[in-house]
Amino acid sequence: MDFDTCRLVAESWADSADCPFRLLFADEAEKTLFFSAPRNESVSFYVVCPDYLKNMKKTKGKFGVEGVPRGDNLFLWDVKLTNIDPKCPLGKDLQQYAKQHQEEPVIKMEMKFPPDYPMAPPFVRVLKPRFKFLTGHVTIGGSICMEMLTRSGWRPTNDIESILVQIRAEILSDNNARLDKNPNWEYTESEAKTAFHRMVNRYGWE
Repeated sequence: MDFDTCRLVAESWADSADCPFRLLFADEAEKTLFFSAPRNESVSFYVVCPDYLKNMKKTKGKFGVEGVPRGDNLFLWDVKLTNIDPKCPLGKDLQQYAKQHQEEPVIKMEMKFPPDYPMAPPFVRVLKPRFKFLTGHVTIGGSICMEMLTRSGWRPTNDIESILVQIRAEILSDNNARLDKNPNWEYTESEAKTAFHRMVNRYGWE
């Protein structure tokens, strides 16, 4: 998706009745789209979507991460963590899970951007497969246990690809990371948020 196409998609979405945002302008030099929320003029954010998409396409699979917007929604991304070593316990679980359920041996995730991104972090959660209880830095609800994804540890300079690479590394850093292979249903957003807030309170993060 080039910058002009991305801008057209953003303009179309911003003009829809259910969109709370308003496209302010497109900076072609910086490849940046600027939005504001008319319901709350203090809320503004920018989405550097074209460059991110270009980089993700260029390095697709190279770092074991893939991510694309869901349909024409630039604020909701579908993510895959790929190329997990089939010799490690988690990799073996993934291979068995994929064979059993006829799916890809990948970890499917969702990344949702808040209205004040990049000043606030995206909400990232595993969709499926489900992990065994408290392994892989994945909460019981599927959210990711990383201070970087909270307001306490977030930095506006973080970009999408680096976030995903760090999440992948964090999951794989736990040698005890395993899958709960029997159920084949997704974590819900509700249980992910509940577990996330419980984690934030537990560690004293914001």
